[in-house]
Amino acid sequence: MKLILLLCLLVSVSVAAQTNKADAVTALQIEVRQLRSELLQQRIEFQQWKIEQLEVGLQQIQDERARLEAEERSIQQALTDASGAEADETVSYKNELTDTTLRKNRIQQTALQQREAEVQQKLQREQQALQEFMRRAKQPSP
Repeated sequence: MKLILLLCLLVSVSVAAQTNKADAVTALQIEVRQLRSELLQQRIEFQQWKIEQLEVGLQQIQDERARLEAEERSIQQALTDASGAEADETVSYKNELTDTTLRKNRIQQTALQQREAEVQQKLQREQQALQEFMRRAKQPSP
């Protein structure tokens, strides 16, 4: 009889230990899911910040391009206005505008166009990454 009681006691202790282990594993699984969710939320927030920074940079580039385009129109207008007079001084002025100022302006515009295209591509990649993070956040955790 004592042996049966001892065996029953050992079995109940073993079952209790297994239950405690299962509870601990379940608690750990829940904690891991929560941590994954928090990490994903932080990734989303950081991705949104990066996108905002790229948009600000893109706006600055576009503003500078607009300024350079206005400057080019101004130079073109000055060249047109100077076309009426053919004095040596005017020819020299036209050559200077064309050779230095206009050429420099166009080089700057080209560089800005290239930078704008690069920033737009990066912005597009970052937006796609954000969409992927948001898609993952909506999916149930395994």
